Amino acid sequence: EEGRSGRYVVARNAAEAAEKAAAQWGAGLVLTQESDVLDTWFSSGLWPFSTLGWPDADAQDFKTFYPTEVLETGHDILFFWVARMIMMGIALTGQAPYNTVYLHGLVRDDKGRKMSKSLGNVIDPLEVVEQYGADALRFTMAIGTTAGQDLNLSVDRVLSNRNFTNKLWNAGKFIRFQLEGVSDAEWQQLAAADFSSNSSSWQKLGLSDRYVISCLHQLADQVTECQERFNFNEAGQALYAFAWGEFADWYVEASKARLYSGSQASTSGSSDDNSSSSSTSDAADEAADAAHTTRAVLVYVFDRLLRLIHPFMPFVTEELWQALPHQGSTLMKASWPQHNNAIDTDAIAQFEALKELVKGVRNARVEYGLEQAKKIAAVLVVSDPEGRRVMQQELDVISLLAKLEPSKVSVVGNVDEAAAAAPAGGSVSIVVNEGLQLLLPLAGLFDMEKELARLAKQKAKVEKDLGGIMGRLNNPKFVEKASANYIAEVRAQAADAQDRLSSIEQKIEQVQQLQLQN
Repeated sequence: EEGRSGRYVVARNAAEAAEKAAAQWGAGLVLTQESDVLDTWFSSGLWPFSTLGWPDADAQDFKTFYPTEVLETGHDILFFWVARMIMMGIALTGQAPYNTVYLHGLVRDDKGRKMSKSLGNVIDPLEVVEQYGADALRFTMAIGTTAGQDLNLSVDRVLSNRNFTNKLWNAGKFIRFQLEGVSDAEWQQLAAADFSSNSSSWQKLGLSDRYVISCLHQLADQVTECQERFNFNEAGQALYAFAWGEFADWYVEASKARLYSGSQASTSGSSDDNSSSSSTSDAADEAADAAHTTRAVLVYVFDRLLRLIHPFMPFVTEELWQALPHQGSTLMKASWPQHNNAIDTDAIAQFEALKELVKGVRNARVEYGLEQAKKIAAVLVVSDPEGRRVMQQELDVISLLAKLEPSKVSVVGNVDEAAAAAPAGGSVSIVVNEGLQLLLPLAGLFDMEKELARLAKQKAKVEKDLGGIMGRLNNPKFVEKASANYIAEVRAQAADAQDRLSSIEQKIEQVQQLQLQN
């Protein structure tokens, strides 16, 4: 403006300003008060309460929402903004605007550099959302770092979590497919399914049902605790592990044994025999009841899982929840899973043993080059009577997961019984864990000469590697000059090589025994 200078004085009132101006530039000056007195960070400091009707302390928004509880922000503006909000809040309202500050890290590129146009390393979130989905990006951001640490963001990590989104979607599709044709009454029953307490609802549950429900309840406790501690990284990783592992890879596959058992029951027996027909009818009713129970468990577990994942991935979880039996209008208003629900620790231990057994069969298939789809015989040696009873009950599940021929699978209590039960021609013995062993009659199922040649090559390579490692350890100069940590590392390499060598020699011995028995 004309006649306006660029000289300023800072004072508490007009009289003090006039006194300062006269002392610095002489009398007779005309002072004009600046109308724009709030800089960016100063005005931001007023934000928690100025947006709620302050200075009117009786404003409804102010009384309802001030103070709040948690502020979430980047650590780089702790002094610029957070401290100012706290100081201004206390000075002007008498209360701090919040009681907790959660500081997240900065998003950097995959090399840890700050994103900038000059480096050309800026990742446009809108482009990422367009390509991989908002849920995948949100989940990546949430679990990719711990509080206060920066996140090195790469598209590969987002892609991995897009695959996780697909895993959830496919699990939902599987459950939806199982519900095709169910009556309206059963749909309502499924929506109200509740296995939170170990009451009458647990009586008809199989081992895999009790296992997955117990793991879900443990997960709910863990995730809730992590959320309350703002440990979103650990919460997200736990959700990922359960959804992909315990639920999708294990329970969904195990559930097929009970879901599809009705088709087997309906084709067994003879319609010409009244007692056989009655038996078949009873078996069909039992199978139908088991399938209904399994559907209820699938819906219950998936419903609670979606609730736990919803804060991380709101869009896909809402879409899946709406397509399945549920109570309420929207997932974001559904109640959070409760603490301390029923957990069957025995079921967890028993199913973990079953998983190890299945892994043992699967590993043997790979090691001996068996066709993955070919069903084989097996003898399960279970020393514990209760464990033996459980494995006998779960033979359908074991056979399904391990691709065993159910009619050629037996459960015994010791090795002598196993030898008597095993088919002629020799078997491969696999120790799963203490008290649990597998005998697999693999004679004739793979080329023994070719397998021995392969194992001999492996043995020669490991022996060569072990010789080189031991050569260093037996060299006094190496031991004298190398650091203690490096020597310990080399000794660990030697122990690992020795273990691999022992394993190969054991396999060679087993294959040679199969040759002799054949």
